[in-house]
Amino acid sequence: MQHCNDARRLPYVELLTAMRDAGAPETEYPTLYQSVGCCELGRSHGEPHMGFKYAPGADPELWVTWDDDSDTIKYVRVEICMQGDPQLPVMEQDACTLPKDHTCGHSWEARDMLHR
Repeated sequence: MQHCNDARRLPYVELLTAMRDAGAPETEYPTLYQSVGCCELGRSHGEPHMGFKYAPGADPELWVTWDDDSDTIKYVRVEICMQGDPQLPVMEQDACTLPKDHTCGHSWEARDMLHR
């Protein structure tokens, strides 16, 4: 799977507010320079772009979504897919880190993330 990697500059105050509301401590807040969302879904995913922002240690995680046709940016809490590669033994599987019910390939199928 090839990642979309579409990027969007995020409004800094809204990002910090969403992270605070998700339980992030101030030590984990990004700098202004780091306030970017990068789409982690597969190319040609056919749904709004989605980028990970914060994991409080359990579901739900904080993700950011945006459309190509709009300047609207939303912060959403999502559960994670957790599907493993069925071709590997259970103890060797990496779980998918994309939102549950995503329409593209799983994160363990990709090796082209620009920002991780």
